[in-house]
Amino acid sequence: MLASLKDSRLKLKRARDDLATLQDHVREFLEAEPYMVVLEMEKDRTEHVYYVYVRRNPPAYLGAIIGDVLHNLRSALDAIVWELSEKKDTLKDRELKSIQFPICEDGTKYDESPARYASKAVRAEIKAAQPYHSPVPSTHPLALINRNNLLDKHRTVPVITTLIEGQSSSFAPPGIAYKQDTAHVGPFEDGAEIARFVFTEPQPMVDMKFKPFFDVAFEYPGNPAVDDLRFCIDYVERSVLPRFAPFCEPGALRRPLFD
Repeated sequence: MLASLKDSRLKLKRARDDLATLQDHVREFLEAEPYMVVLEMEKDRTEHVYYVYVRRNPPAYLGAIIGDVLHNLRSALDAIVWELSEKKDTLKDRELKSIQFPICEDGTKYDESPARYASKAVRAEIKAAQPYHSPVPSTHPLALINRNNLLDKHRTVPVITTLIEGQSSSFAPPGIAYKQDTAHVGPFEDGAEIARFVFTEPQPMVDMKFKPFFDVAFEYPGNPAVDDLRFCIDYVERSVLPRFAPFCEPGALRRPLFD
């Protein structure tokens, strides 16, 4: 009997549902204005510096929701190998429990034994999908899934806040020369400098009205969590599953999940 990969697709559907829940909670957290931006004038008011102060850190339950997304992503991958493994009815319980989708960032350490009950052709596709083929294996979607899912098994995935961009909503009056000397993007600490405008002369009446845009991120690599997770879901759905379509029933990946 040919495979359908329906279990994997159901897990991906659940991951998307959990991601939507996460996005709603992140939006609610950010709309409560958990950060305060303060303008301070330095060096005889020739430098206008914007600092950010933390009123409230991201709640831990966001990490728990992220863990749900990761669990379903990892399960979707493992379900591929489970369904494509052969002669499962002859395997012992410990052998069945060992079946999973191997993920490796270092080609010299790749171990395909978790997929050893799949055919040689299936194992070849699994190997071809490995993060170590990527120029930067640590940022590969499968590496992100694996690393953060392993973390979630032992504790809630830590989340931080990151500054994704900032812009000034005002301009200096005509004839006043200035330059933007710094603009921070990425994770930050309480009291961090996020922008500095340097004028040629003191400007006590000018406010550049610098507005930062924040998001909730993984502790590593510090990217917005919702964006990274959506990228991972899309990757598994559009790049990993199709690799195994030749081993499935015709049109299996296009069939409705619910009858």
